[in-house]
Amino acid sequence: MALARRRPSISFVRLPSLRDDYTFNSSFSGGDVLPDAGQIMINGSSVISHPRITRSYLGVCPQFSTIDSQLTVREHLLVYGRLKGIRPGAELNRSIEAVLQGTSLTVYADRLANKLSGGNQKKLSLAIALIGNPAVLLIDEFSTGIDPKMKRDLWQTLRRAASGKAVIITTRQCSCTLVSRSWFTF
Repeated sequence: MALARRRPSISFVRLPSLRDDYTFNSSFSGGDVLPDAGQIMINGSSVISHPRITRSYLGVCPQFSTIDSQLTVREHLLVYGRLKGIRPGAELNRSIEAVLQGTSLTVYADRLANKLSGGNQKKLSLAIALIGNPAVLLIDEFSTGIDPKMKRDLWQTLRRAASGKAVIITTRQCSCTLVSRSWFTF
């Protein structure tokens, strides 16, 4: 599987079990599970041979919450931006503002993350994945546990914010057919 910026798309990987979910995500991000065969390439670099490089091209939005109850939305983006290697100052501030605007979280920027609704916490997870402008987004069970109205808003946010990126969403649901024509079932 090869992914690069020049082929933006949203694809779904339907996985029948939690174990398959873990294995796929771990293999894709150069984690502790390596594929039995084949190669995963991101912007010409192998996930297996060059995991550190390929991770810099990857934004990950996990199913579980990664928010810290002591940090504001903006502080989360600052911390994760620094972890992704963005230099402090104007570059990081521009990236944070762009992600806040793209995910419609600007109004909540200085609110503690644990005071956000469940849907806006999921948007924060997406914003964290988007910081640093990665070429590829790997999203796990994007709208699980979210009410229908917020789910529609999340999908609109994803379409807007992920423009120009390759997006892979792992799911055990089949309700995403209106978003993409690309389905892979394992």
